[in-house]
Amino acid sequence: MSAKKYLVIASTLSLLFPATLAAETERQHGAHEHGVSQLKIALDGKLLKFELEAPGSDIVGFEHEAEDDTQKKSIQSALSMLGDPMSIFDFPVAAGCSVTASDAKFETEHEEEHEGEKHDDHDDEEGHAEFHVTYSLTCTSPGSLANLGLKFFDLFPNAKELEVEAVSNNGQIALEIMRGEKTINLSSIVAPITN
Repeated sequence: MSAKKYLVIASTLSLLFPATLAAETERQHGAHEHGVSQLKIALDGKLLKFELEAPGSDIVGFEHEAEDDTQKKSIQSALSMLGDPMSIFDFPVAAGCSVTASDAKFETEHEEEHEGEKHDDHDDEEGHAEFHVTYSLTCTSPGSLANLGLKFFDLFPNAKELEVEAVSNNGQIALEIMRGEKTINLSSIVAPITN
């Protein structure tokens, strides 16, 4: 898929989900909901792209820069798991998916002042930290991706919900996947398998 075509799909995804766009604007201003991660999926032909954002508290139990070796190890371990889409998702063998790119980052931001609030020194304020992850995969048979296995909740016990937005040339969907659910149903956006 060309970069231009991917941008068209990504832009379409944002336009199709205006509430998500408003939520994204709010999130960029420092607000996010603990327990809730966001996953965006774009499928174009044989190219499958993912963007995952998860609060630090859901993944490692804290939302600040690592303060000791134990926290540093927790972040590195999480980055290692998140950096491998095969550890987060269970792709159907028939789909023939292989990873072409993967990137996982832990980003922190301490809010010194919150709009409209009076402040003294806050030693107990953690700020905000999130994991940002992107994946690109090529799938030889994308029609086999109707049900994508999910291991995310097994790996991260503090995560409670995964808000999923998915788009392809066949349409778009928005799903709320709750802890305990093991699949993401993409059947409405995946082209049927034809023989």
